[in-house]
Amino acid sequence: MIHNEILKLLSRRNFVITMLILFAGIIVYSAVLPIEKSSQSAYDELRTDISGLTEVSTGEKLEERVFELTIYDALLWGEPENPAFNDERAAKYIEKYKNSSRNSVEVSERLNLYKREYSCFLDIVDYSAHIREITDGNDTLLSIIGSNFDKENSRAIKAAYEPMKAVVPPYSPSDGCERTLCNYAVDTAALVITLLSALILFGNEKNGKTSLTLSLKYGNVKFAVAKIITIPAVTFIMLFFGTAVAGIVNGIRFGLGDLFRPLCSLAGYYNTTLNTSVLTFSLIMLLLKTIAVSVFGAATALFSLLAEKQFAVLFTSAACVLTAIQYYGISSVSALALVKFASPFALSDPAALFGNYLNINIIGSPINNALIAVISCVVTSVVLSCVIVMIYRKSSAPAELKAVQHKSNKVSDKIWKNEFYRIMISQKGIVIILLFCAGYSLWLFSIERPFDIDDMMYADYIRAGGGAISEKTADFINNEQERFDRVRADMTKLSEAFVQGKLSGSDYNSQYAILSQQLMGDRSFARFVNQYTALKNNPNTELIYDTGYKKIIDANYISIVVSVILVLFLTVPTIVSDKISGFDNLSRSFVFGNKKLLIYRIKYGITLSFISTGFFFLTMIAKYLMLYGSDDIMSGMNNLTFMPVYKIEIPIILMMLILLLIDIFIVISIETTINILTKLK
Repeated sequence: MIHNEILKLLSRRNFVITMLILFAGIIVYSAVLPIEKSSQSAYDELRTDISGLTEVSTGEKLEERVFELTIYDALLWGEPENPAFNDERAAKYIEKYKNSSRNSVEVSERLNLYKREYSCFLDIVDYSAHIREITDGNDTLLSIIGSNFDKENSRAIKAAYEPMKAVVPPYSPSDGCERTLCNYAVDTAALVITLLSALILFGNEKNGKTSLTLSLKYGNVKFAVAKIITIPAVTFIMLFFGTAVAGIVNGIRFGLGDLFRPLCSLAGYYNTTLNTSVLTFSLIMLLLKTIAVSVFGAATALFSLLAEKQFAVLFTSAACVLTAIQYYGISSVSALALVKFASPFALSDPAALFGNYLNINIIGSPINNALIAVISCVVTSVVLSCVIVMIYRKSSAPAELKAVQHKSNKVSDKIWKNEFYRIMISQKGIVIILLFCAGYSLWLFSIERPFDIDDMMYADYIRAGGGAISEKTADFINNEQERFDRVRADMTKLSEAFVQGKLSGSDYNSQYAILSQQLMGDRSFARFVNQYTALKNNPNTELIYDTGYKKIIDANYISIVVSVILVLFLTVPTIVSDKISGFDNLSRSFVFGNKKLLIYRIKYGITLSFISTGFFFLTMIAKYLMLYGSDDIMSGMNNLTFMPVYKIEIPIILMMLILLLIDIFIVISIETTINILTKLK
């Protein structure tokens, strides 16, 4: 029966198309997810540098590269007081890079990456001592002032780390494995497929279609159990192949290394108590995530039996949001930590759950947070499954049929009126719109301008020397550069005076602090100079404060995603309802009936796409302009150096309008494509 249920899902074209789209999304997400404080080119350089080296040679190479890049970065930023210059190795790198004009951002990206990896290497070298420090730690003070929980927790921690004494982890860059283990695109795809499976298996096949089995002993129970088991089976399949796809992409970008190496060799799992390999842990996480995602599948199935499908989706979406807040909104050290780890979302963050050993105080006893997460998901799934079986066994005719019979008096002879009524009233479109607007408003209100000293000083530089580029701009830059050079020269003299004993330590520190204050804007000034350098040879350009516009471009994808989801929530339920009720087949019996209905649906989809995208995009722009200002919105797009086509001379406000039209086109294309695909046989 389970085999038949899976085949039933795969026989649906829409289900298969959705799976393919989700796989494409996993590939794109894994391929474009940026590296924190670094870049792909920097990582490629790292992999090339350490390829084929022994572990000892790798450590030496990483240490040398950190030193080299520190010298390079100090030269670019004009920091002669950097302690690295006192090393005897500094001379060759000073000579190598003294006339280099490489982008300071690229150097900084590489320096950050090599520092991080060298730190990970040192941690691996020190692993045995680190574990001994945990297991053999002295608890004398704890035995005097600690509570009973503290003492029990200490004993539990030492016992948990005891098996790790025998582990000797090798060093290897771990980004590829960690990004595969925690890939939100895979988790989201599994959640979507799970909800869709539950809707098809339970929302579309209530006992109005299986009434014959009511005459058999336990007939519907067997059907219900088969459907319930099918949901986690499909979830596991999606997670397995989605993780495999993500692993292939991350393997190409970062490399996966030896999958049989100990889990603690991964940077994010350095403090784990699981003495297992990376591959074994990956399989364990697939099973645990299957349990977690299946909770939402069971909830969807239950809601489908109790209400119409669109309400089932809304209720499940609300449950997802609430459980996400439950996990991400509560601190791990809070008194409500038990509630936090009872959320299914805890299993979506394996590094936080298994990368560190954490016990929760449950009535004075230490209970591991991972155990709480697993048990809560299993218990919730079992309870929901039992309730589903009970309801499914004696459930009545589909709720959609009742709704149609109850509202039959609302039929009009105008197609556009009927479609509008069905989308906004029958399918609760108004409620959906209000919920989306409320959620989007919460996101907008959460956006704040961070306290960024560098950005604030950059804005000051724009106010002081910005505007149309001219000789005055060059003079302003030269004068400011000379001021920085004088300050650095004074700092050098001050250091020499201190070394020669002409200054006391207190005098040196106070004077050095004063000079350091005068260098606070050096990075902001460098950003100002970089913008000037990029624009000075282009006609009709000026220096403007562009942070707000960059924030708008970076956040633009959110308005697209929200608009697409909203439009699909409004239109797809009506299409699915027509397929279930057979109205699609009936419309084909009229002259041009089916084509005319499709045209009206496309028109409604276009209208809804236009309105929703415009609303979400414009409100997002308004929020960022309120935070960062709109003084330069009439200046040229050719002043925005972060844009790939910034040399086009059109006003920024017109660029925003074009961006809005592109967003609308994307949303309309997606909605129309799905609308047409649903009409295909």
